[in-house]
Amino acid sequence: MPTTMTSPAPTEPAVAGLDLAVDLADGRLGLSGDLDRGTCEQLLAVCPLLTLAAAPVWAVDLAGLTFCDAEGLRALIAVRRAAADAGAAVVAVGARPFLRRLLTLAEFECHTRPGQPCATEVPRAESGPAPRRR
Repeated sequence: MPTTMTSPAPTEPAVAGLDLAVDLADGRLGLSGDLDRGTCEQLLAVCPLLTLAAAPVWAVDLAGLTFCDAEGLRALIAVRRAAADAGAAVVAVGARPFLRRLLTLAEFECHTRPGQPCATEVPRAESGPAPRRR
């Protein structure tokens, strides 16, 4: 009987993705994996859901994010814009140093350093000096 040699089936390279965890009651959104051109639509798809959250601050946990490209940064800015349209603020928590630098460059004002608790109230806009009383 002839023997046939078979090679193992080629394995597909692991495809990185984005995992989202949404908690509408607390206005929390957890991201893990890669936020890039191929996955940012997933994040943008949750924005309408987050507008239903009663929380005045949306906490976006970025501790599990391993990669973020320009499209991912645009998606995070879109989340901030959607929050502002809904009358809420965004606090990014747990961002790694590479992402903190990007968020700072993008003037993502409401982010904290890893380990700090989320803000519990909406940051108030500066409206200039208080009017003088006579």
